[in-house]
Amino acid sequence: MSTDTVTLLLTGILGALLGGWIASALFGINVNDAFFDLPTWGFAILGGLIVSFIWSAIAGRRAA
Repeated sequence: MSTDTVTLLLTGILGALLGGWIASALFGINVNDAFFDLPTWGFAILGGLIVSFIWSAIAGRRAA
């Protein structure tokens, strides 16, 4: 596996965890209730976007 693949996998996993934390901490949504629940997927995707944005900001600074 290349480094990019591992980075993408870790970003997705961390994003899903962050999204679950945001959903339960801020909105009181139980993310362990159902796997195929739309809010669960939505917050996981939102968390992935947040982690991706933070990662690109950190990686962009390193390259500059």
